Amino acid sequence: MQELAIHLRVLNPEVFLLGEIIKNSNNENVAYFGDQGNIVLKGNCFKISNCVPPVDSFIFKNSDENTVAYVDNQGNLCIETGDCQSSISCNPTINDEFIIQNENRVVSWIDLTNGNLCYIGRLIENGSP
Repeated sequence: MQELAIHLRVLNPEVFLLGEIIKNSNNENVAYFGDQGNIVLKGNCFKISNCVPPVDSFIFKNSDENTVAYVDNQGNLCIETGDCQSSISCNPTINDEFIIQNENRVVSWIDLTNGNLCYIGRLIENGSP
């Protein structure tokens, strides 16, 4: 089994300037976090208080190695707090985030302390990332 995980630390946040494509274990695109703040999921976005990732998920973990969010093999995004609604702006306040930004501003992020999602564009569910 292939493990797809992202482990970010407070002192080493991940910043992607051109967006990020997440692939499943079959090398198929299942999620896209774009540089304009749009998120395209092959599946759906949902919030539950304890995201338990299935095998082969792309896992977002905090500095204590606890899962706070994941994208599964079918392209579903699970977040532990907040909601799946867009925001006017995304201003991360700490360095423990998965961040997508363009040349001008942060356009989406997942807070790795609590699994909160922020993005300024559109969320396309059941799409083609």
